[in-house]
Amino acid sequence: MPSLPISLKLPETALDGGLILRAAGPEDCEALTALALVAKAVWGYSKEFLEHTHDDMAVTPERLSQELVLLVEEAGKPLGVAALGLDEEDPEAAELTLAFVDPAAQGRGVGAILVERSVALAREAGFRRLGVVSDPNAEGFYRRMGFQPAGEYRSEYIPGRVLPELAMAL
Repeated sequence: MPSLPISLKLPETALDGGLILRAAGPEDCEALTALALVAKAVWGYSKEFLEHTHDDMAVTPERLSQELVLLVEEAGKPLGVAALGLDEEDPEAAELTLAFVDPAAQGRGVGAILVERSVALAREAGFRRLGVVSDPNAEGFYRRMGFQPAGEYRSEYIPGRVLPELAMAL
């Protein structure tokens, strides 16, 4: 059975344009949580909704111990975050549990860098599938990255809201 790649050493990697890709540490938690909330708010969600979903989007030391959390930064400022965890229903699958890009950095390829590295790490760890429950506003991005529709997920926060589940064979 594949194992979660949190034990993999993810070396800090210099990317084009002065960007750095690296694993997040405890010192990054506050900034990455704030980044996730700002990125989610761009879609016009209410303050009440964002408060309800805060725990799902928070990067905490506990999350760091259970998932591989990646970030892309520029001059020490985080521009994007992604988290790779286990799919609780399928031991052969990993799940992209978090993926956000600072609105000011959108369109620079930060999201693609994070997703591509997450895909590579999931493959390297031996998973056969990578899934994501997407915000409806981000579904097009994931489909461009190679994910395909795989079902629906009923929102815990907005009655009647259905979120797209997407997956990619590895």
